Amino acid sequence: AWTADINYIKVIRPFRPSDHLSKAELEEWSARLKLPPAEIRLSEVEVILLIQPEHRDQIDRHFRAAFNALKYFGLWYGAYPYKTLSIIDPPYQADGARGMEYPTLITAGTRWRTGRDQNPEEGIVHEIAHQYWYGLVASNEFEEPWMDEGMTTYSTAKMLGAAYGENVVPINVWGLNLFYLPISLPHPLEDRLLTLQGRFTDPIVTAGWKFYDTNSYALNSYPRTGLVLNTLERYLGEPVMARIMRTYFEKWRYRHPTSEDFFETVNEVSGEDLDWFFDQFVRGTQTLDYELSDATSTLSDKAAGDGKKTYTTEVVVRRLGEAWFPVDLLLTLEDGSHITINPGRINDRTIEYRIENSVDGSVSSDSWQVDTRWKKFVLTTRSQLAGAELDPRQKLLLDANWTNNAHTGGLALSGGLRWAAGALFWVQSLFQALSVFG
Repeated sequence: AWTADINYIKVIRPFRPSDHLSKAELEEWSARLKLPPAEIRLSEVEVILLIQPEHRDQIDRHFRAAFNALKYFGLWYGAYPYKTLSIIDPPYQADGARGMEYPTLITAGTRWRTGRDQNPEEGIVHEIAHQYWYGLVASNEFEEPWMDEGMTTYSTAKMLGAAYGENVVPINVWGLNLFYLPISLPHPLEDRLLTLQGRFTDPIVTAGWKFYDTNSYALNSYPRTGLVLNTLERYLGEPVMARIMRTYFEKWRYRHPTSEDFFETVNEVSGEDLDWFFDQFVRGTQTLDYELSDATSTLSDKAAGDGKKTYTTEVVVRRLGEAWFPVDLLLTLEDGSHITINPGRINDRTIEYRIENSVDGSVSSDSWQVDTRWKKFVLTTRSQLAGAELDPRQKLLLDANWTNNAHTGGLALSGGLRWAAGALFWVQSLFQALSVFG
């Protein structure tokens, strides 16, 4: 019926890899994936767009979104293997037909008037990502929905960030953007906003018909999985995660993998046993929340070797949630120097920490047994503590509360800046939640 509707405008444009992919990009991803350039070359695809006449001014945006998806997903996971890709723009009042995926064909969906936000791009990119995780890898969405919808959510956020950058937050009524909030939203923080509004009723690995309700199904299958995979990426590093996803796609394409197959691939490529991660955040429902509860410096009665005064600096970190994670810590001293407290190996449920001073490069060690609720780090410093911050690079996207992660001048940063951050979080959550899982 779509292809026979005479009211559609039909536009055909070829996706030619040479028009969108530079030699430098090809070489970069060849090195990152540790694959020869010939193995990651893309194929030409005929893209067919059937769009409503009232949306004719969005034709270029639809094609640009499709071409970006074919480029980035092709580079990251593998070349789109088919000769054609059809995109259907459903008619007015046919919302039930929008946002659907079929092999070589997707339905998109847009407003009658677009703005600065990433609409219709997000919907188009999301459905093209399904060509990989639903179509080519062919996981069982009925039994393990996270392996399709969640990996698609993760891939969509990465691609939008790479091609378009941060998103803006519109206030939309009846298809019209009334105004935009004076903030931009980096990907994948939209998944964080949608995920951390409540506790989890079900594990991510749950059969579609066994979730507590449709909200739990949507939460776990879409944004929570996206957040878990992005947290895993920040923990392992982007190059390692890129090789994991490429290996998983190439190994399991056309083979109907299960969750255990993905976990096995992650462990194999990373060279780590990450069952502790999957047990808590994919198979479990635990909440992750660390708090920097105290940070002080007091003058010591022991002088340094050169006779200068020293301070005893103590930092206390508490684990408020049931889940644990190797968390980083950054201390800033009043003389401008820094001390990093970074996790290393995990042995017998104990996290080994490396402590390094930026002034003299001195290194010491400490450890934290993961079953204990708190850890006090005690250091001798040549300057007083100016501030301390947990997870300074924001690896822990799953951390339920970022506003309790910092101290400054020995006092909790719970006024001013941290309060504003918390308020902004909930304002964003409110408006983002209105759009739910498009």
